Amino acid sequence: MAQAIYATLSEAVLFIETVEHLADVRAGLTSAQYNDALHKKGQAAVEAAMEVVHHAASLQNDSSAVHLVHIAATEVEMWLQASRSRLRRATGDNSIAETVTGVDIHFHDHPVSVMAQAARLTAVLRNDAELRAQIGPERTVEDVLQRGHALLQKLWRVAEDYVHPEQTDIDAHIAPAAAALSSWVAEAHTVGRRAHGDAPRRLGMLGVLAADAVALGGTAGRVTRHQNAQRAAPTGGPSANAPGWSLGRQGRNAQNRGKGYDRP
Repeated sequence: MAQAIYATLSEAVLFIETVEHLADVRAGLTSAQYNDALHKKGQAAVEAAMEVVHHAASLQNDSSAVHLVHIAATEVEMWLQASRSRLRRATGDNSIAETVTGVDIHFHDHPVSVMAQAARLTAVLRNDAELRAQIGPERTVEDVLQRGHALLQKLWRVAEDYVHPEQTDIDAHIAPAAAALSSWVAEAHTVGRRAHGDAPRRLGMLGVLAADAVALGGTAGRVTRHQNAQRAAPTGGPSANAPGWSLGRQGRNAQNRGKGYDRP
């Protein structure tokens, strides 16, 4: 199996960009011993990973691969824009809507910026019960989360394909860079939980999940769930078999009664 790097890279970029742009989050981290040395270590790990990614991309002979990345990034951006509009209406506060959807994140690689923005919005919504209540019914929030998660996974997948050209030994270069990123992210997230464990929204801004974060609802997030569908949160391994998935709110599945969804 190819060595993945983009999910961890987006987590690291999100944490670093948040520290640099959100003063209230940075202040809490400083009190929890997040220092310049740790920050620079993360920056170095990110730049080392980007060098490897750029080298891998230069070996890619399939010209369509990069276009697929940008198409997938555009789809995630459309979800972010729709979510920003929803948040603006729900909270009546444009600054909250923009911050939660990562308008302040401007990494030098555009697809990675989009990944980081989506990771922030997903983490904040999973962490912050108050914000979820403002958005609307639980079903509405679940739909937003599932769609965003599915689009982000698609972006990660096509980005990995782009930097894994066929018949190359690129994994030998990607693996150590990914390991360094993963180690730093784990260290940074530990500090983040120590600093903002009692502030779920700030924790989500960093891309860190709270202990009581809601589940995404399964790995098949592209479709609407019915009461017998898989409900476990995604893991790093294969998903267990689920009884089935509906065709959507207007689907023909027998489990879809009424408006097409039954709360167990």
